Amino acid sequence: MYNMRLLLLGLLCCVFWTAQAQRSNLKKLIRKDVKELSRIYELDKEQKEAVLVIQEQYYIQLEEIAGLKDSDQYRAYLYKLKSIRMGNQFELKKILRPDQWPAFEAERTRQEQEYLNKLATLKASGATKEKIDLARIAIE
Repeated sequence: MYNMRLLLLGLLCCVFWTAQAQRSNLKKLIRKDVKELSRIYELDKEQKEAVLVIQEQYYIQLEEIAGLKDSDQYRAYLYKLKSIRMGNQFELKKILRPDQWPAFEAERTRQEQEYLNKLATLKASGATKEKIDLARIAIE
């Protein structure tokens, strides 16, 4: 009986530590995102705080659809992912000042070029139309 309690306690501790590590990794990822966006757009303190909230919400939304990724609803996952990304971009632009919009547009142009390069690579490798379509949704 005593050994069973110790085993159960050990198992609970492992689960707790794993969850704690995942939250810690997520916080690091969010801080990294905020730091990068701050560098790109030269955000002030108030904007950084807003971006922190936006990025936290972004990752919460990603967690909510994660189950679709490994299911037979992969296409639905990609469309929801695209929607979440677009919403994230919209929220980000809302907090930027007009003098920061050129940097926002330049970053979007850079991302668009990266997207076009990935599609060109897929086409050159002979990927099927369906794979290209799925990739298009995934990386837009």
